[in-house]
Amino acid sequence: MLARLADVVAASIIRAWVECACSDATGWIAAVRCPQIGKVLAAIHAEPERDWRVPVLADLMGASRSSFAQAFTRTVGEPPAKYVGKVRMFLARRWITQEGMRISAAAYRLGYDSEASFSRAFKRILGQPPSVARAEHLRC
Repeated sequence: MLARLADVVAASIIRAWVECACSDATGWIAAVRCPQIGKVLAAIHAEPERDWRVPVLADLMGASRSSFAQAFTRTVGEPPAKYVGKVRMFLARRWITQEGMRISAAAYRLGYDSEASFSRAFKRILGQPPSVARAEHLRC
């Protein structure tokens, strides 16, 4: 019974912090407070391989492209294209390092035209080429 009481107290503290103390927060906490942006984030994470361009995301939120891009950037802390790119590359890194997926397969699965363009995006976002991530997987 004490364990459940502690759970309730912890949940109440977290909820109060989300509702009151983090009014200037960005990212997931802010998305929880904004259902429209939360809906967009859920869609991106559910289908990261989809071609998520601003017009498609704006339609999902039911807003114009400019107001969507502004609201997303204000809420999440970065533009939609940058966020989608990060989600994709973090997923690709997991596929390559933990699941042993070939780099070309990850590129294809995420809709890149070539392995080279995928590798450039991977390095730009994660700071190292996918071949380094692949080598780390092979060492383990």
